[in-house]
Amino acid sequence: MAEDARERIVRYLQDAHAAEVGIESALEGFVNDTDDMNIRQVFQDHLVMTRSQAHRIENRLRELGEVPSGGKGFMNNLMAKASEIMHGAHDEYDKNTQNLVKAYATEHLERGMYEALHAYALAVGDSQTARLAQEIRMEEEQTAQMLFPMIAQYSQTAVAGTRGATGFGTTGTSGAYPM
Repeated sequence: MAEDARERIVRYLQDAHAAEVGIESALEGFVNDTDDMNIRQVFQDHLVMTRSQAHRIENRLRELGEVPSGGKGFMNNLMAKASEIMHGAHDEYDKNTQNLVKAYATEHLERGMYEALHAYALAVGDSQTARLAQEIRMEEEQTAQMLFPMIAQYSQTAVAGTRGATGFGTTGTSGAYPM
């Protein structure tokens, strides 16, 4: 039997809540995984925002007479797979960069999730859920924009732990690598 509009909104909200809870867990790991105070603060700030988002989604579910699903589902599975892939050959110099990449990728996944919720909620006339989804999607966009330049910044710190990296493959002063 097909879901009605309310059931689908509830499911989307429950999925979003489960995603935020899963991301919260990942961010706690990122905070504990670094000695760099700048990056630790970035992840702590992100954690505060993620908890706020989970709380607002939970409030919306309760307004609809529902509760979070309690399941971790898709987002946790995705984060676990991303961690497996990216931890294969990393060292202490790569850890911060890899965590930034995972956080950045997660922001884009969330942007898509909230855009879908926003569009569906608008289509079925649930302006309150649409407004919430749009607010959170914009927060995800801002976070992604803040994280992106940090990826290059922290990637460059790996030079300190790379034997023979200085001048490797460069042509002149451009820093380009031969293909």
